[in-house]
Amino acid sequence: NIMKLIKKTLVIALVLATTPALAQQSPAPEMLALRPEATITGDKVRLGDLVTGAGVHAATPLFRAPLLGGVGAVKAEAIAAAALELGLQVDARGLSGVIIRRPAREITADQAQGLVAAALARRNPALAGAQVTWKIAPQPLAAAEAEAAAATAEILLFDPASDRFTAHITAGAASQTVEGVADARIPTPVLVRPVMRGDTVQAADLGTEPHRKADLGGVLTDPRRIIGQVARRPLRAGQPLRDGDIVRVDVVERNQLVAISYEAGGMVLTSRGKAMAGGGAGQVIQVQNLHSKRAIDALITGPGRVSARLGVAP
Repeated sequence: NIMKLIKKTLVIALVLATTPALAQQSPAPEMLALRPEATITGDKVRLGDLVTGAGVHAATPLFRAPLLGGVGAVKAEAIAAAALELGLQVDARGLSGVIIRRPAREITADQAQGLVAAALARRNPALAGAQVTWKIAPQPLAAAEAEAAAATAEILLFDPASDRFTAHITAGAASQTVEGVADARIPTPVLVRPVMRGDTVQAADLGTEPHRKADLGGVLTDPRRIIGQVARRPLRAGQPLRDGDIVRVDVVERNQLVAISYEAGGMVLTSRGKAMAGGGAGQVIQVQNLHSKRAIDALITGPGRVSARLGVAP
């Protein structure tokens, strides 16, 4: 009996001695608390979205997220099984699962068109406010909130001859390609006051207004072709001008000797020169100073007279 008691005591002592070692070799899984709901911004549901206390495993992807704007659910059993593979335990706290929400923001077709309009204006300021005829029109896009707020459009191709373009709209992973024709607005010289027949159009008579490129057939868009010309008929304010509206009447002929005046410090200096081109009053032509042989830009002020008022001494 004494020998049996000694053996039993040794066995108990051995078990007690080895139990802590076994506990260190096989630690109990860490307990995690299940969340009732999760809001997802990406396309994967990660462990940290579903439970608290996931630590270094929080970023581990487990399931595919619902579609943008969608709602789904993951059962507690599936979460527990996935966590157990990582050596973790889940406390469901009486929950049957986690509701998954993936919020989205819609970029409307009008907003997409605005993005393209801004891209056109960045490419060419003359395209600001251009009327677009769509060949492939923008459609609504769904994107995450942050991605929708950062949506952009880029002009991939643009043909200046036809004003046709191809653009790409991007909002995170969502994107689309569109095509259209931009009817550009061209800064166009117009009269700011009426001009009577036989009057010379001066620089002060002209302003600038944007006009559709499609409406500019035959319209003069270079002020230099207008200033100094004589009206062939009464012209109204706000009117773009065509060749038939004005006629050139030269008051200085090419190679004509002219008087050059130069104003500086309250003094007026005069010199002789030769016109390198003809022109009407108010036009700027090149004149060669006969003394210095320098060519300067000068404003025609009348028959045989020019003024070097462009900051260059004669």
